[in-house]
Amino acid sequence: MSDTASEIAIVHNHWIHYKDLLFRELKSRGLSFTVLYTAAASTERPPSRALDCAYPVIIGHPGQYEEVKSFQAMRNVWRSLGRVSPKVVIICGWCDWAAWTAWTWALLYSIPIILWAESNLFDRRRTTLREALKRVFVGPIRAAHVYGSSNKQYLLALGVPESKIFTKRAVVDTKLRGTGSFGKSN
Repeated sequence: MSDTASEIAIVHNHWIHYKDLLFRELKSRGLSFTVLYTAAASTERPPSRALDCAYPVIIGHPGQYEEVKSFQAMRNVWRSLGRVSPKVVIICGWCDWAAWTAWTWALLYSIPIILWAESNLFDRRRTTLREALKRVFVGPIRAAHVYGSSNKQYLLALGVPESKIFTKRAVVDTKLRGTGSFGKSN
């Protein structure tokens, strides 16, 4: 039996304000999940509040995402998934070793995978090898959630059947709360 059992494990790179709002809303609706953050923060994002989350989290590295070594991320995700023992794994993208480790773990244990995809055809230069790897990644997913039509078109181009793609739109109440350089209350 797992010490932190959840129905769902959400594998995410680091705390970010707009996903925090989503996770808080999911928690308020009674969803049983644990967020597995590769790191607590990122040098490219607003200050982190990952240690003050109102939902269950496991943080693989207490510092910056950019400092995390590949092997460390892989080990932390593998162990954390074993502790959580989810019935579904949600993977937020395919850009790092943590995502690929979660993907491998889920396939090994026959756990359904849901992909949260924010990429589109024009967000960066594409290479044949990377696109081929992404096609492998999306092959076994059970479903994909995207923000809009350009994200959906990209997954269709990677071979995801339209019936598996759901548009979630960014409709969370995005009024930022708290203090700091963002979300300052007036």
